[in-house]
Amino acid sequence: MAEDAQGTGDERSAMRDGPAASRLRHISVHVIEPAPGRYFWVLLEQGTEGAAWVDMLESQKPCRHWNHALTDGMAALIDLAGDVREGPRALNYARKSFR
Repeated sequence: MAEDAQGTGDERSAMRDGPAASRLRHISVHVIEPAPGRYFWVLLEQGTEGAAWVDMLESQKPCRHWNHALTDGMAALIDLAGDVREGPRALNYARKSFR
């Protein structure tokens, strides 16, 4: 079962070598706390060929709890996927302002 979730080395290698449009984008979610009790989620995307991570989207309003900010950030990432079974693959994305 773990192998199904991770895929084989050959499958991962083929995915890296496939066309850019079909690859999953490298997007991370994290939470910042610029002031005590004010949590914001942030999405970062890694550039091509392992380039630096750049800000992609961030929350506009703070959450009172870290876990709520993280959950909202994950919802924003899922929204970028379009088809949640396949994940975010499009090279272009529409900037949205979330919660």
